[in-house]
Amino acid sequence: MCCKLISINSITKIIKIIKLYKYIYYICGMVSLEWYRTFKAVYETGSLTAAAKKLFISQPNVSQHISALETHVGKTLFERKYKVVPTEFAKIIYNQIIEPLDKLEAVDATFKRVCLGKNRPAINIGFPMEYVYLLGKENINTLNAMVISIIGSPEVLQKKLENGEIDFMLTTDKLQNKKMTSEVVLKDDLILVGSHSVDTRLFDGFIQAKDNENIKDWLLQQNWYAYDYQLGNIKNFWTEHFRKNPLIVPQAVIPDMQTLLQGISKGNAISVMSRSLVDCWISEGKIKVIWEGYTPISQPLYLAYNPGTTSTFLIDKAKDLLLK
Repeated sequence: MCCKLISINSITKIIKIIKLYKYIYYICGMVSLEWYRTFKAVYETGSLTAAAKKLFISQPNVSQHISALETHVGKTLFERKYKVVPTEFAKIIYNQIIEPLDKLEAVDATFKRVCLGKNRPAINIGFPMEYVYLLGKENINTLNAMVISIIGSPEVLQKKLENGEIDFMLTTDKLQNKKMTSEVVLKDDLILVGSHSVDTRLFDGFIQAKDNENIKDWLLQQNWYAYDYQLGNIKNFWTEHFRKNPLIVPQAVIPDMQTLLQGISKGNAISVMSRSLVDCWISEGKIKVIWEGYTPISQPLYLAYNPGTTSTFLIDKAKDLLLK
């Protein structure tokens, strides 16, 4: 692990980072440090576009940072001519912040090299609890990146994504935030599974005859286990086949996937699960497939992120984690 590689010198440099932050706040006030990093990049490159490339953010974000800083200091910092020209006031600010910012970036770069190694970025990605199993995939060892996972509900993860606390989140629902991009990275079939003690002989006959009324009656008589009270996968599976919401009151609601599967395997219970979640449980004989549906029902998994603050390099790394 990277923490074992951190030397005393590196710890000293981390302490310096904290001191530099305090110094910058003393000079600049309690303002977003990113505004000053963006200001420095624009000042040195003479271009909003070049600054955006240097910082791996979008040009609109660069403009937003500069406008926010100009509002804060009450002065125009750049004249927009054939190229971006700093004002006299901008030159004064630049001379004040250049030294502490350069030191901060140098120490930060050293720390990243020590912890992560060359070209080994950190990916902060949020997972709903039921999809944490994706972190167990073999390709995580060959990704050449540090994966920092955050586990939480979709609502909590979306808030963290919008606040910039994480770079990505995995979600079963496309985000409605216009600033966010939601890309389908996986599709998972939903199937009806249950314990081996569930007698399905009658049900199998109803399926063969496509007798929907008896299929529904049989299903409603079973003991259902669910991951949450919203019934998520169960509702999606049911509405696809019967065109109405299920009138199911679950016997148990267990918001932990492994415990839920153990409960199904040991009890006389059924549920709707993503195939990738239960493949190993089925192959090991712990649970059985009761019904795959008339036609496969695919549930998309989206990788959500803010394209204005996330580099293409990191996006590709996150996709590699999930797709391989």
